[in-house]
Amino acid sequence: MKSRNYSIVIGVMLMLMLGMLNLPLLAQHHDAQHKDEGMIHVGKKGDMNLSSPLRVGETLLKPGQYQFKHTMENDDHVVAFTTTTGKEVARVKCKLEPLGKKAKETALHTSPGTGGERILTAVQVQGENAKHIL
Repeated sequence: MKSRNYSIVIGVMLMLMLGMLNLPLLAQHHDAQHKDEGMIHVGKKGDMNLSSPLRVGETLLKPGQYQFKHTMENDDHVVAFTTTTGKEVARVKCKLEPLGKKAKETALHTSPGTGGERILTAVQVQGENAKHIL
């Protein structure tokens, strides 16, 4: 009975070790597939921390803490960014693109720019069924 328990434990450990060896391969495949796209996750209140510059329309946001907000101006959808002190630093109009289902999280979609910056291309807001395309 004891040797059977050892065999089960050894078998489980071998399966875990083999699974761990495949993780780097899966990560490499994912990165290669989406190397030009990025996503910045945004907190429930729109709080976000940029670790590198982000171009929002004509404005280049420096690394730091910002708050994202989606709003309407007349018939236009707008995304705005403010500093932690409440000062607005960027505002851009956007168009809606249907998602087919409600977004599970709020996130900023980016593409590579020049000089190490990312360019904001779209915003999805948790609970909405459309993506905001810049």
